[in-house]
Amino acid sequence: MKPELREMRRDWRVRLLLLATWALYGYILHRTAAPWIHFAGALPVAFTALMLRPPYGAVSGLAVVGLFFFDFAFRWDPEIRRNYWEVGIFIAAYFPLVGYAVDWGAERYDEREIILSRLHSAFRATRDLHAARTVEEIWETTVDIAVESRGFRNATILVPDDDGVLEVRAQRCQDPTGVGPGSRLSPGKGISNRAYREKETVLVPDVRRDPDYVPGTLGTRAQISIPLLSEDEVLAVLTVEARDPDILEGPGEMMLVSLAELASEAHDKVRSLERSRRLAATDGLTDLWNRRVLRATLRSEMMRAHRFDRDLALVFLDIDCFKDLNDTHGHPAGDAVLRRLADVLVEASRDSDIVARYGGEEFAVILPETDHRGALVLAERMRSAVEETAFPVRDGDELHITVSLGVAVRLDADDSWHALLRRADEALYRAKDAGRNRVRGPGDST
Repeated sequence: MKPELREMRRDWRVRLLLLATWALYGYILHRTAAPWIHFAGALPVAFTALMLRPPYGAVSGLAVVGLFFFDFAFRWDPEIRRNYWEVGIFIAAYFPLVGYAVDWGAERYDEREIILSRLHSAFRATRDLHAARTVEEIWETTVDIAVESRGFRNATILVPDDDGVLEVRAQRCQDPTGVGPGSRLSPGKGISNRAYREKETVLVPDVRRDPDYVPGTLGTRAQISIPLLSEDEVLAVLTVEARDPDILEGPGEMMLVSLAELASEAHDKVRSLERSRRLAATDGLTDLWNRRVLRATLRSEMMRAHRFDRDLALVFLDIDCFKDLNDTHGHPAGDAVLRRLADVLVEASRDSDIVARYGGEEFAVILPETDHRGALVLAERMRSAVEETAFPVRDGDELHITVSLGVAVRLDADDSWHALLRRADEALYRAKDAGRNRVRGPGDST
């Protein structure tokens, strides 16, 4: 039952008790002397019955009823009875009032503790979510906060894939039934899918009556699913289960909705930072790593190679006669060639290699764990792949290009990344001087 309905029932009980109290005092006024005393005594009792919730209002009413029946049963002397009623009225009126005052103070203390707890939860949610550096950290933090702040049995983050199928990406669960990280919900099944489709919060007080419910925790009675929105896009769905439906209503629902909004904002911030870092680290035309990242990576790879005495190679390549290509076909065609060349180099390299645009028509490839023979083989593979590729230009035309490549390898523990870069550049110019469309490296091997 909702808290509002419970409060309404309490109000009716209090009013009925008030009417009964006044009826009793109407009878008292007819039987005792000094009616104004009893009328004055009735006011606090009536006030008590009106303002207090059970049991204090009930204690007051029962005290009056008890006095009435004792009086009726024993038929005491009127003078004694009058004094008896005066003392009884005082006890009946003020004893519950004192109890109520104590209970009211305890309630105010509890309410203060609840408010402080909610403020602490809100502060922690804001702090931890905005401190997250990855999307996965945001999901894990969200379910942690949801479970710890209100003691829910299960909190789950489900993220849609490209086909709109929800997958469990983070979960905190008591007594799981098998739905865990990596599990996928069938389309159209589950309350979470309903929230995803409707882009609105779905609260189910009794999951036993919902045919879409997919069990996540044993003993669950209620479930709420809240979509995490960024503009009109559903980023994920926060699903929480509980045994007591009441804790998912009112303040519980408000807390979870606020948590979902904070998680959405943190997600947008992380994505924005990732895009900014990506833009700062990549070349805007080819989407390869830029020169700054290349130099930083080469420095760190050289340090690692020195520390573990590993091989390290570097390939420099340049498009042959690129200026003539631009003059003949135009700069848009030259940009298209650069973009396609970047794809060809990535396809011809290994997953462990680092491909970057060094500047203009020059590219570089860092080859970790690669000696001079392996580097020459990889460089020749790149040269051959470029030569065999048809590069589209404007109006559907295609052309073929060639590249010259220079290879350098780490020499010894005293070698530096600056020297490696210089030797690769020198080998590149030897390849151009030798007639272009070839590889030059240690020993000038072709």
